[in-house]
This record gives sequence, C-alpha cells and structure tokens, in this order.
Amino acid sequence: MKVGILGTGAIADKHAQAYSHIGFEVAACCNESAARGKDFAARWSCRFIPDYRELCTLPGLDFIDVCTY
Repeated sequence: MKVGILGTGAIADKHAQAYSHIGFEVAACCNESAARGKDFAARWSCRFIPDYRELCTLPGLDFIDVCTY
C-alpha cells in the first residue's frame, strides 16, 4: 500500500514508522510549512507535495492519512 500523509508534525513520524513496520510505503507528504514538510520527506524518502489538493489527487496513492489537529 502507498500512503500519503497530510500534516508532518510529531505524530506523522509515528504513523510513518508504523506504516514502515507493516510494509506500507509512505510515498508522499504535504505540510503548510514547506521546510517541515521537506524535512519529513527527507527522513522518510518520500515526495513532498506543497499543496494538499495535489496530494489528494496524486495518482498511485491507496489512501491519505490526515495527521493534523
């Protein structure tokens, strides 16, 4: 399964770690702060998408995990 993560705060790292443990791939992420989003993308070897609308329509994702509050 390929996952997109919307919001890259502290909880997103825990979600990405859990996905990794069950064999899912974090394929893309999005965050309002480009710097934080790019840092997360580098940590998890995924693509940073600057606009949530683009993330929601990105081909190949099986689902999007919303990690916002």
